[in-house]
Amino acid sequence: MFDGVTNIINFPPKRLAKPPNTYRPASRAQDGVEGLHKSHPLLTCFFTLCCSVLFVCPVVEASNAGHSFEADIKPILTLFCIKCHNADTTKADLRIDTLQSDFSGAQGETWHDILNRVEIGDMPPQDADGLPTPQRRKLVKWIRNELSAIQRNKLEAHRPVVRRLTKYEYNNTLRDLTGIELDYAIDLPPDSMSPNGFKNNGASLGLSAIQMEYYVLAARRAMAKAIVTGPAPKVYRHRFETSSPSNTPKVKTEVGNRMQPGSRFFGKMLEFPREGTFVIRIKASSLVPVGQGVPRMQVAIGLRSDTVSPTKLLAEIDVKNPESSPEVYEFRGRMEEFPLPGHNPKFPGVTIAVTNIYDDGLPAVLPLQYKVIKFGRDDSNQIETRAKENSLRLHNSQILSSTSKLVRDFSKSAQTLQKTIEELRLLNSNSDAPIDISFRLHDYETQRKKLDALLQRLSKESDLDHRATVASFENSNDDTLNDHAEVVSKFKHLSPLNR
Repeated sequence: MFDGVTNIINFPPKRLAKPPNTYRPASRAQDGVEGLHKSHPLLTCFFTLCCSVLFVCPVVEASNAGHSFEADIKPILTLFCIKCHNADTTKADLRIDTLQSDFSGAQGETWHDILNRVEIGDMPPQDADGLPTPQRRKLVKWIRNELSAIQRNKLEAHRPVVRRLTKYEYNNTLRDLTGIELDYAIDLPPDSMSPNGFKNNGASLGLSAIQMEYYVLAARRAMAKAIVTGPAPKVYRHRFETSSPSNTPKVKTEVGNRMQPGSRFFGKMLEFPREGTFVIRIKASSLVPVGQGVPRMQVAIGLRSDTVSPTKLLAEIDVKNPESSPEVYEFRGRMEEFPLPGHNPKFPGVTIAVTNIYDDGLPAVLPLQYKVIKFGRDDSNQIETRAKENSLRLHNSQILSSTSKLVRDFSKSAQTLQKTIEELRLLNSNSDAPIDISFRLHDYETQRKKLDALLQRLSKESDLDHRATVASFENSNDDTLNDHAEVVSKFKHLSPLNR
């Protein structure tokens, strides 16, 4: 426990096999039809694209059929109006000699102005030849009919139209159909925005030939993910009880299981799938001082590198449960949605980064500075050799005959444990680097617990009595275990310290 801690996310070494509480951010879809294999009935889906086509028949406006602009209206303007409203004489800033029958834009305003002036008698003026009543009525009727036709066309344009799905609507539809959380619309062209600022306005949602091709490709991609044949894919399982070191040593933030604000925990994987659903379960709890907020856990996935690594956020959640009641938080996603290394990367692998992003307003806690004990080449070679020769071994023939990966994991963990013992054997109990030795003592305890857990799993896998298996193991490795106890006893004045 650290003094002056504002809040901490705690990751105990062991996790629950079956989490009592799980958290699934943004995972409405279950496994769906993903992962259909030969042990399940094969579901074949055929999608038929049905398009409703709206045929609009043009309506011929008959109101002005008897009055042509060129034959009936323009002569009236030429005889009574143009001599006062032309390029040379532009009375009232109005030109009529350039007017056409088009009512769009500025010309529509001009026609509307003419209608108003003719109706109230301002055109023609009193000092000019008057406009006979038949011609006046004809001009007024023609302008009114044209303005009414434009108004009707605007109303027709606002009627409901048949439209396509937007990018996000199409993506949600495919996700609901397949039950697989994936960004199917990532390659679709962007949706155009309507004049009123909406992206789902049917009048703005056209469908070109190239857009149709992209929509079909997205649908085929969805079907390829949902319909799976052949043998089941390989399942990768990783377990992290202690944090991996940081990729960027220049970034001075604390790394470990007990995470103060800004601290991080890394889980680095060298073997991983490049597509498919993944599940991350994190057992966590919090220690919140009085007056402080609860820590917020951020989970991201990215690449391993010696610089700033590209990562993508998976989820964020507040960790409210106390340290006495750790809970398991579950997160799901798709591997192809996150940054993955190339085929021959300098730094292969994928990293799961867990960060306590709660901001308490205090300066970041820097990593503990301590003297690190380094071994020379000869000592390092001796440590490696003795670790292989003197490590704890399995002698149960039934367990050894198994081809289980657990046997290999046990052998590897036993050598790691022995390597720690050999390092401690060469150290002086009165060394000037007590913190480094305390870290190594904690590593020894963690590795021993891991070895015990592996032995229990091997007993269960081989249908053996666990107590009898442990007694046989300790009896056959009695000398090695006594040697371990003797080496560790040199440092009984120091307490193990978690890195």
